[in-house]
Amino acid sequence: MLGNIISSIVFSLWLPVAVLVVSLARFGIDGEGMGPSPIDILMLFVFTWPAAFPLTLAVRLIHNRSRIVAYICAALLGVGAVYGVIVGGLLGPFGVVGYALVASVPAWIVLGILAAFRGGGARRQASQA
Repeated sequence: MLGNIISSIVFSLWLPVAVLVVSLARFGIDGEGMGPSPIDILMLFVFTWPAAFPLTLAVRLIHNRSRIVAYICAALLGVGAVYGVIVGGLLGPFGVVGYALVASVPAWIVLGILAAFRGGGARRQASQA
């Protein structure tokens, strides 16, 4: 379990990297060859890296049950999370975290549905005890 959490923390780097790439592609570098400062990039990583953890963990847990569903969730919710975080950045750090958490909710719902269909629901486990 601890290894899964540690690897999820490392895998959650996808969100700050994707936000940086999309932001550079969308807004570009100004005419003087200046891009975002190192402080800007550091602040981007400080707020978006932890915000990516709930979605990353949910997709990894879904992957243990159904790989195709995990890939679909990662693709759809990942794109939504990237653009949501970019828009949420206009509201500050709370907007970044808020949009990332909202993007992870459907993945957790899918995980609950998969658990219920695969016999991992609470009722079955309670009856087996």
